Amino acid sequence: MKVVGDRIGGTGFFAAAALGVAVFAPSIMLFGYAMKVGPSYIATVGVWAVGVYAANTLVGVWAFGDSFGYGTALGILTACITVVLLKQA
Repeated sequence: MKVVGDRIGGTGFFAAAALGVAVFAPSIMLFGYAMKVGPSYIATVGVWAVGVYAANTLVGVWAFGDSFGYGTALGILTACITVVLLKQA
């Protein structure tokens, strides 16, 4: 969103946020389907989501100079632990 916000002529962060919502809407709807289908699909989506979350965080640190502190590390660790606990259920 940092890159898109700068490149959408004059509209800034709001347009980037609206574009992000539009792009991720199918993912949110598919997650609703995953909850309907059952726990194995939810676990798969959870593993995928943690991977995307961690990758986005690392790209933000690398490409944009975002800080990587204890809070960031704790967020990634918490997401990983959640998926491990979900798979055991």
